[in-house]
Amino acid sequence: MRKITVRTEELADIPALERKHQAKLLQAHILGEEAIAEMVPVASLEFFVDVWNCQGTLVLVNGEQETWVTEDEWQYDPELYGELVERVIYDDNDGAINMSGRYYPQTEESGELFHKVLVSMEKKGGESDDLPDTA
Repeated sequence: MRKITVRTEELADIPALERKHQAKLLQAHILGEEAIAEMVPVASLEFFVDVWNCQGTLVLVNGEQETWVTEDEWQYDPELYGELVERVIYDDNDGAINMSGRYYPQTEESGELFHKVLVSMEKKGGESDDLPDTA
């Protein structure tokens, strides 16, 4: 975690602040026209793994839009998907499948694996154009 001094007005657009610092905002302490932002650096803001009820789900992020990649709606390489989920939870974050929360990638390797999963993905009953743009 790192603490960064920002202009208070920057807190009005948190996604832009996170992109600028390549980090997720945890909290901010407002001190008049400045704020101390506590942020966690991440390797990518394009995705995270959500863990709930001992199950990890890949979530694609495009701005403020989140797309949950579930077996019901998407076809993908299950081995790559599982490897990505495990890498982000266990290797990148020292987490566990029984610890609910959002796990963001911390390594370049996770980003590379994410892009391999993206290539394998296709929306069920739809066209590949349905794949969200994460750039």
